[in-house]
Amino acid sequence: MRRQPLVVHDPAALRRLSVWRGFGPQGQPPVKLAAEGVPAKQVEEWERRLNRQLYACGCDKAAIGLTASLLAYVVWLVARPSGLAGLHWGDLWSGLAIVVAATLAGKVVGLWAAQRELAGTVMAIAREWKVPPRQPPEPSACG
Repeated sequence: MRRQPLVVHDPAALRRLSVWRGFGPQGQPPVKLAAEGVPAKQVEEWERRLNRQLYACGCDKAAIGLTASLLAYVVWLVARPSGLAGLHWGDLWSGLAIVVAATLAGKVVGLWAAQRELAGTVMAIAREWKVPPRQPPEPSACG
């Protein structure tokens, strides 16, 4: 079953979008902009950028954390005074804890960076998407 898109009629409503809300079984619905007076190509570009950024997972930064910590741990194992000869289970468990912590830190940093990028996109859209002011209702003549 396809999820119904989140239709946004006002650029101020974009400020509520967040990569942090995408967790859970359903995640975020796709964003659709109802931007009257804005060229269709521009609206499509904004929707593409917003939806790509909303689904950012931070995996690229997590992979960097995993790779860097694993490499550093292996170099430490080889370069320490006892080398690989003194290897025991405690070393492996501490290495696993370090690698998991660095991967998790990379994931959080990746999500934080994705949120900042999304906020920048929302600000850029809000600058360009001008919503015409609403006309006040006509006073009633009854009474």
